[in-house]
Amino acid sequence: MKYEILRIENICKRFNDLQVLNNVSIDVYKGEFHVILGESGAGKSVLAKILSGVCQKDSGRIYFEGKDICIESYKETKKLGVGFIYQEINLVPNLNVFENIFIGREIKKYFLFIDKKQSYNYACEFIKKIGFYIDPRTPVMELTISQKRIVEIIKAACGNSKLIVMDEPISSAPEKDVRIFKNILRELTAKGTSILYLTRRIDQISEFVDKITILDGGRITFKYWIGKLLKEPIPEDLFKKTSKEFTEVKKNSCNEFLKVEGLSTLKSLKNISFCAERGEIVGITGLWGSGYAELAMAIFGLEKKTRGMIFIDNIIKNIRTPRDAIKSGICLITGEDIMNGLIKQMNIKDNITLPVLKKVSKGLFLDKKAQGIITEDYMKQLLIKASSTEENVSELSTVDKLKVIISKYLITKPKILIFYEITKGMKSETKYEIYHLIKEFAKKGIVVLFSSHDFYEVSYLCNRIIVMNDGVIGSEISGRNAENINLIAENI
Repeated sequence: MKYEILRIENICKRFNDLQVLNNVSIDVYKGEFHVILGESGAGKSVLAKILSGVCQKDSGRIYFEGKDICIESYKETKKLGVGFIYQEINLVPNLNVFENIFIGREIKKYFLFIDKKQSYNYACEFIKKIGFYIDPRTPVMELTISQKRIVEIIKAACGNSKLIVMDEPISSAPEKDVRIFKNILRELTAKGTSILYLTRRIDQISEFVDKITILDGGRITFKYWIGKLLKEPIPEDLFKKTSKEFTEVKKNSCNEFLKVEGLSTLKSLKNISFCAERGEIVGITGLWGSGYAELAMAIFGLEKKTRGMIFIDNIIKNIRTPRDAIKSGICLITGEDIMNGLIKQMNIKDNITLPVLKKVSKGLFLDKKAQGIITEDYMKQLLIKASSTEENVSELSTVDKLKVIISKYLITKPKILIFYEITKGMKSETKYEIYHLIKEFAKKGIVVLFSSHDFYEVSYLCNRIIVMNDGVIGSEISGRNAENINLIAENI
């Protein structure tokens, strides 16, 4: 008889008007490798955070080893014997590798002192067994992003957990790291550890999988038992929308329009140089902490520069603040703007025309007719679904809210649009709407910088991809091709 480790019943979670999880029910048995498969925005990470106590469920029940539990903090899950591997790296940079591996569960001698020698020996033994060739005494701050990721996984694997929840641990990893990770999985499955594995792709770990549960738009759409070998292909209709390849966006010009030269910041970026043409979509990607986010912020004036120059149409621009960037024709739109970029008490018309109040005013009064004409034009261009320009923005769908935010920036006639993690948490259908809009902006000659950690979307959408690695450009990859995912992974 199978022994149930974890059972989740009818879990629901909502953030404002967005239903992230809707009656999600999952069970995991002892020694089982259970995959939760879904695209970005399906609700996988939120589920992991509920299980770890980082955020609370709205309704539903969680049972661990048959007991109904209420998880309010990470400490409670640790006591239960549940380990977690997140997408983000949570290591102490000033400690070395073996100290990070055993942090919080240090090996003691005489019940009082930390036995560093024993900790080091245990770390050496495990690292050697999985084929990770690194000195455990190396300070974590000296490791590459890729090496830090492996240490993070080892840290969870060495914790004697009954269940480990893994949230996209190697989705963007180079092949050599995937091999090490598979060795870690073999160690865990050999000792009967249960694994709940959340991912968008299954090819890397297919040999370990016992069961797949499909999560799409916050709902369970399919449960699929497959045994220890993935003998059958996953049905094509498991997702409401499958990935689409986009045709090449033709550039409107051969001339370099944006040029970044020798850009450095105090902590993150070192001597970054690249250029972009009118109508080009340039992807900026990398692992968390690689510098891909900081590059987008530095160009917009949110990250303080220590040296370097930015040229727009062959003119040097002194961009120290976001105000300087906007004056220079640069706009930044982030995934966070959906929550914070609108005045929710106002209607669509007032939100869109907010940046150009002077243009839509007659003396001390607003020209409602001019506001309406401008708003209707953008609603038509961006296909904003609403009953009228007077509809309150709080009543709009997530994608239409984002379109209103984009309209606010387009009204200022930008020359360069920077999108940062713009599709984070979105359903696949919504993403494709946004991709289509971005392509249309490029066709009009706008330079688009698309900054995302999602290698799939940058590979499908962008003309060229800048891969960041430890604050420098690791490589530049041209063309739009699914094979770019592997090329990106090899250069992080």
